[in-house]
Order: sequence, then structure tokens, then C-alpha cells
Amino acid sequence: MAQLSLLDGADANGSPLWRLKAFKVALATIIFCLSVSAVPIYNKLVFATGVCEGDHCLRKFPYPMATAFLQLLLVSTVLGVVNIFGHFVCDRSKSWIFGPHFRYKLRHIAPVGVLFGLKYGVTNWGLQLVPTGVHLLLQSTDVIWTILLAEVVNQEDLGLLEVAAAFLSAGGSALIGLHAADTLQAPLVPLLVNLLPPFLL
Repeated sequence: MAQLSLLDGADANGSPLWRLKAFKVALATIIFCLSVSAVPIYNKLVFATGVCEGDHCLRKFPYPMATAFLQLLLVSTVLGVVNIFGHFVCDRSKSWIFGPHFRYKLRHIAPVGVLFGLKYGVTNWGLQLVPTGVHLLLQSTDVIWTILLAEVVNQEDLGLLEVAAAFLSAGGSALIGLHAADTLQAPLVPLLVNLLPPFLL
């Protein structure tokens, strides 16, 4: 009976797990959309003009790689502290940063982390080189390149639903970019830099 209830979307006590999963998916989607749209705009302000609030202004900081490093360092530190806090306060049976097999974790996670950091740095560099609208338009092709690379390099078998969702997502981002972009005229190197990030992962 417990197995049947799990298959029906409820745990052994009958509580609907699918509602919690749906809430988590919705929350993650909202956070993703907000971060994808807000972070490039904020970064562009920092790179190009600086940020002002009231009488206090932060001068422009035209160092995209350093900005990427600082942002990722902050996120990594916060997540690390949360993980350690959760281990000592909540459930000690779950895996945590300094748990067993630390070198094994590091060996498998470090390459992905380094490549993600490089991708984020190149993305910030591309954002500095072109207007925000052009950057968003070019970044909307990320998911298309990711699908093609997954199909060709990893030999992944992608279904029609996955491909359709990816193309619709890319199409929506492209429409936003087209609305924000005044022109697509830009030198070749900045365009290539903005198209490079998906190939780093």
C-alpha cells in the first residue's frame, strides 16, 4: 500500500507530496527568471555607469571577471554556511561539505565549478562589450546550443517535449532581447564572446 500511495503522488501517510514539489518548482522558476533578468541589468550598470542611490554613488567597476569572482564567492560562502548550519542543527545523517569522501566530492565537483566560473566570467565580459538588449538576445540561444551539444557530444536522447520547451524558452528570451535591443550592429569579437558561454559547459 505504501508503494501504491507513493506512485499516486502521496507518501505513506497520505500527504500530497506533489504539492510540495510543485511549490518548489514554481519557486525555483521565479527565482531563476528574476535572477536571469535582474543580474545582467545590474551588472551592466556596474560596468558602464555605476550605481547611485540617493546622494551616494558607486563608481563604475569595469572588471567583469573580478565581478564574476566576487559574486560566485559570495554565493558559495552563503551556501556553504547554510550547509554546515543545516548539518549541525537539522539532520546529521545527510551529506555535507566536510563529510566523508571529501576528496571524492572535490574531484568530481571542482571541474564543473571551474568551468561554471569561467562561463560566468565570459558572460560578464560579453555583457560589458555589447548593449544589454543585444546581450540578452544572444544569451537566449544558450539553451539551443546546449541541446545540440547534448545531442551530439553526450549522445542524449531528447524527447519532443524537452526540445519544444527549450525552443519556446529561447523564443521568449529572444523576443525580450529584440524588444530591448535598438540595433544588432556590433563588432564580430563581442558577438562571438556572447555566443561562447554555452560551449564552456
